[in-house]
Amino acid sequence: MELKPDQVLHICKGDTEIADVFTLLLEQNRTLLEQNQKLERRVHELERQLGQNSQNSSKPPSSDGFRKPKNSRVAGGKKRRA
Repeated sequence: MELKPDQVLHICKGDTEIADVFTLLLEQNRTLLEQNQKLERRVHELERQLGQNSQNSSKPPSSDGFRKPKNSRVAGGKKRRA
């Protein structure tokens, strides 16, 4: 919500000193909201990149790091006769 200077002055009941502080706080709030949105986009992108591996992207398997591949073999072996 964008307030005009005369609206801020009205809210502050004509006190120009309070209106100046109020305006400064509105500007700081707008700046912080913009920074927050920017950081949220960055975190989302980094989380997306972190979730990529050779199975779901064009990255080579050597870039997967030190994770051990899941063993798809079923445990078995010789069966004893009774």
